[in-house]
Amino acid sequence: MFSYPATLFRALVVALTTGLAGGAYAADQMRVHVSPPLSIESAPYWLADELGYYKEEGIDYKSMPMATSVGVTATVAGEVEATQILGLSLRGAVQGIDMKIVMVFNRSPTFSFAARQAGTWAELKGKKIGATAITTSSTVMMRQKLQAAGVDPAKDVTFFYLGAPSSIYEALNAGTIDGGYVVVPNEFEAEKRGMKLLPYAEGVRILVGGVAVRGKFAAENPELLKRFLRATYRGLRTFHTDRAKTIPVMAKVMKIDVGLAEKVYDRWRGALSEDGHEDEAFMEAALNYEFGATVPQKAREAFDFSIVKSFKDK
Repeated sequence: MFSYPATLFRALVVALTTGLAGGAYAADQMRVHVSPPLSIESAPYWLADELGYYKEEGIDYKSMPMATSVGVTATVAGEVEATQILGLSLRGAVQGIDMKIVMVFNRSPTFSFAARQAGTWAELKGKKIGATAITTSSTVMMRQKLQAAGVDPAKDVTFFYLGAPSSIYEALNAGTIDGGYVVVPNEFEAEKRGMKLLPYAEGVRILVGGVAVRGKFAAENPELLKRFLRATYRGLRTFHTDRAKTIPVMAKVMKIDVGLAEKVYDRWRGALSEDGHEDEAFMEAALNYEFGATVPQKAREAFDFSIVKSFKDK
C-alpha cells in the first residue's frame, strides 16, 4: 500500500469551488475524458461511437483526449461529463471529492512496461523511467516492482511524469528515458524495435478503465446517464461477442493495420469485463490493492453499478 500526495486533490477541491464547476450541463451532450492514445482500455467508448450506439440513444458523444490527472480534474470541474480513469477518481472520492464509479471496463490491466535495454527490474537501477502521473495505478505498480527487485524507487531511479502514454512512448523512442509504461498497440511496436517487455501487470486486480462521473451530475441527469451507459454497455458487449465487427473499428481508431488489430484483440480480449461490473471478490481484491487491508468506507461508497446491472440479459 502506498500513500498519495494531497496536492492533486487540493487542486480538485479548488476547481469545485471556482466558477469552473458552475453552469448547466448540455442536455444530451457527453464529453468524455479518454487517455491518449485510444486503446483497449477505452474500447467500449470508441465502439459505441463508431457503431452509432450513442446516436441511437440521442447522445452527442465527444471524445476528449487529455493526460490522466488533467482529465480527472476536468471531470471534477464539470468541464467534461465523464472520465475513463478509475483509480485516480477513486482516490479522489476517498479524499472527499464528489466522484462516482458507475461502470468498469477492465478485469485486469491492458498495459505493459517497455525497457530499451534492461532485461529485469533490477537492471533499471540508475535509469530514467517514464510514467503518466505520480498517483496513477500504473505508477504504483512500477514502484512495487522496483522495490521487489531491490531498487529504491525514491533514490535509485528518476521518474519523469509525462502525462499521456503516447508521450511516454515518444520519449522511449527518442532515448530520453530508459523504460516506461506503454499501452497497445505501442507494446507491439516496442518489441519490433528491440525493446524488452518486463513482467508487470500479470495477475493484478486493479481498477483501470471505465466510467466515472461527478455524483452531482449523476443525481441531476439520471436519464442521460442511463442512456449513455446503455450505449457504452452495448460497445462493451460488441467487443466481447463480435470479433468481426470489432477488428475493423479497432484498426481505424488505433490507426493500425488489420493484422495488428487482430493480434491486439486476441491478446487482450480476456482483460475486459463482460458486463461492466465485477463480483465482490474482484472488487475486494482491487480495493485491497489500492488501500491495503483497511479499506476506507468512502471508497466502498464511490461505486454504483445499479444502472449497468439493469442491462444484463436485455
